[in-house]
Amino acid sequence: MRRFRLPDGAGISDFPKGWSDVLSTHDSPEFDNAPSWLDRWLTEGKFAYDFGGFGDWWLNEAGEVTDT
Repeated sequence: MRRFRLPDGAGISDFPKGWSDVLSTHDSPEFDNAPSWLDRWLTEGKFAYDFGGFGDWWLNEAGEVTDT
């Protein structure tokens, strides 16, 4: 897995910020939708760059930004 975290919280992560909370909270309103978007995310080889509180960018396996 590609991940690193800088002291200010910025870095590369496997999933966008907040997805871990959805996946670990069974009563989350998005929990039932999680498998479909997780499968697509993994199939496309994506990862997220977190700007440490200023949002994140979604990148594909080539490192190209696909969404902000």
